[in-house]
Amino acid sequence: MSGIHKAMGRVCRLFNSLDGIEVRSFLNSFDTVMTDCDGVLWRGNNPIGEAAKVVNAFRDLGKKVIYVTNNATKSRHEFLKKFNTLGFGGCYVRP
Repeated sequence: MSGIHKAMGRVCRLFNSLDGIEVRSFLNSFDTVMTDCDGVLWRGNNPIGEAAKVVNAFRDLGKKVIYVTNNATKSRHEFLKKFNTLGFGGCYVRP
C-alpha cells in the first residue's frame, strides 16, 4: 500500500469517528467541491462505487460541484453528456 493510500485510510477513519455535529460543521465549512474525473468518479464508462451518489448529495446540500480534468479526448459537451449518462449530473457554464 502506498503512502497516499495509508494517509487516506487514516483520514477516512478520522472522518468516520466524527459525531453528527462535527460532520455538519465540516460540511458547512465549504461551499464548493472540485473533483477530478478519470479514476476518481469513473473508470472508462463505469462510475466508481457510490461516487455519483456522493456528488449528488453535495449538490443536495447546496454545494457547487466543479469537475476538473486534464483529459483532452472529449469536448465540454461530450463530458457533460458523460456526467449525465453516468448519473453525476451537471450543466455547462460558459467560461
